[in-house]
Amino acid sequence: MDLEGYMNIFFNLDEVGVIFDSQGVIFEINSLGISWLGETKEELIGKKIWELKIFQNSNFSANFLEKLEYQIKNGTWAHFSLEYKYNGIRHIYKCILSEIWRKNEKIFYFLQAEEITSIIEAQTKLKNSEKYYASLYNNFKEAIMIVNLHSGFTSGNKATLKLFGCKNEKEFIGQTPWSLSPEYQPDGILSSIKAQHMMKKALDNGSNFFEWRHKKITGEEFDTTVYLSRLIVKDNEELMHAWVRDISKEKQLEEERNRLLKIIEKAPDYIATSNLSGDLTYINPAGRKMVGLNPYEKLDGYKIEDFHPEWAFETIKKSESWEGETVLKTKKGDIIPIWQTIMSHYDSNGDLEYISTIIRDLRPQKILEEERIHHQKLESLSLFAGGIAHDFNNMLTTVLGSLSLLEIELDDANKNKSYYLSLIEEAIKATNRATKLTKQLLSYSKGGTSHLKKIEIVPVVKEAAEFVLHGSNCALKFDFETNLFPVYADELQLSQIIQNLVLNGIQAMENGGTIQIEGKNATISSQDMQSIKEGEYVVISIVDTGKGIPPDEINKIFDPYFTTKSNGTGLGLAICLSLVRKLEGTITVESKVNQGTRFSVYLPAFQQ
Repeated sequence: MDLEGYMNIFFNLDEVGVIFDSQGVIFEINSLGISWLGETKEELIGKKIWELKIFQNSNFSANFLEKLEYQIKNGTWAHFSLEYKYNGIRHIYKCILSEIWRKNEKIFYFLQAEEITSIIEAQTKLKNSEKYYASLYNNFKEAIMIVNLHSGFTSGNKATLKLFGCKNEKEFIGQTPWSLSPEYQPDGILSSIKAQHMMKKALDNGSNFFEWRHKKITGEEFDTTVYLSRLIVKDNEELMHAWVRDISKEKQLEEERNRLLKIIEKAPDYIATSNLSGDLTYINPAGRKMVGLNPYEKLDGYKIEDFHPEWAFETIKKSESWEGETVLKTKKGDIIPIWQTIMSHYDSNGDLEYISTIIRDLRPQKILEEERIHHQKLESLSLFAGGIAHDFNNMLTTVLGSLSLLEIELDDANKNKSYYLSLIEEAIKATNRATKLTKQLLSYSKGGTSHLKKIEIVPVVKEAAEFVLHGSNCALKFDFETNLFPVYADELQLSQIIQNLVLNGIQAMENGGTIQIEGKNATISSQDMQSIKEGEYVVISIVDTGKGIPPDEINKIFDPYFTTKSNGTGLGLAICLSLVRKLEGTITVESKVNQGTRFSVYLPAFQQ
């Protein structure tokens, strides 16, 4: 190509162009070159290229001369990059140096330059970014991997290898999500089918988050959460980024929390929590029942002071825990004796976070304690009564014998015979009454003999009740459940128990009324009654419609010698309770003033 052709290309070039001779003297320069070199064309023509301002303090001169020498020697194009700073700004150019023309042994060269500073910097940033993200990928604590829908895993970081127990990435690559899973997922679906469904969902929607049961190379199973996101869908290569997190410990904690919650929900004690404002945040079912709350009733608006003494909340705020006997208020306003433990709970910063309490209802314990004291009284009295009864009976025998002899020996001719006989008769009646009393005392005492046997209870109850009611102004009704269990008891003592309770009902209805006797089978648990053993029982209830028992007297009626009747001994109910307890049963009483009373006798069913 002639010089004119070169010059045409030169001036229309969209890159920097400079023509100079073998001495470096600039012969021609295009407009981009003028802009690059930062001087006018007149200033540039005739100057040596390495003497230009922008190349001061750079390696351009040495680099250029080296490339020029290489080109002259080899006659080929020389490619090199030029880097320099001008006004503190870094510049990088890609250069091509070539011989274009010779004239009179003078050689002219063409320097073509393109600035690639932004490209180089972008490449450097990209490389640094790749290194950064590669380091981040490999050192990230969570398991990150790339998975192909068809061929399985294509890469995985260090955490991935550790998670699945792989020795190296080679052992991991090629595995599929279902090969690193048990055959079936917890819902019963094949892992191979469900895994492909989950991956397709991620490809269709862009992402998918779900729980998954995985297994290690060794076969050990563990629970995870998986986040899949579509990475590339190109040339039929369906890739996804997978983030897998082991949640086995969280699952264990959740299971432990659930187990603990079940224990709390089933606990017979009141268990509750509150925040620092005193708002109740949780009460377990037993607690709700104790204070009279509906099982599903919201706690919004309920505060500690609604059920507890006013001092309780302030006390616990000043100390870490408190324990002692106090009272609980029910929703209706009833007062329950309780043993309470209150605890403070703190967060990781040591600040008080919430308060909890455990409460035990002391009513059953207090009832048992009262029964124990009552039983001790009965035991002591029975020993005392037995001794008195034996001695008194011997005395009465002597008195009765003497009176009988005196009656025989009286002379018919004695003017006052009839008078003396009437006195003797009254003495004999009094002695017989005293004898009857001693028999009661003997029955009450441990000295009373029992003849225990299997008894069908209905005939005994009917006979005893009808005998007592004979000649009274009261009606009698029976309501027995079919197939009542037999009991193991002394028939005479059982009859005495029924007679005493029926007589008690008759005396409570001075103007007449109805005695209703009911019988049923019952299975008693420790939650129902704590004063008797668990098991099968026959319950005989004697119900009257009399004046009832005042609340302040109902706890005393089984005490020996307690009576509200002018002619009563106060031993009837005490004897009944003593006899029933010897049979390992008990008696309960319910009464409302002016409405009536129900005595319920619990007798253990006969066991073969």
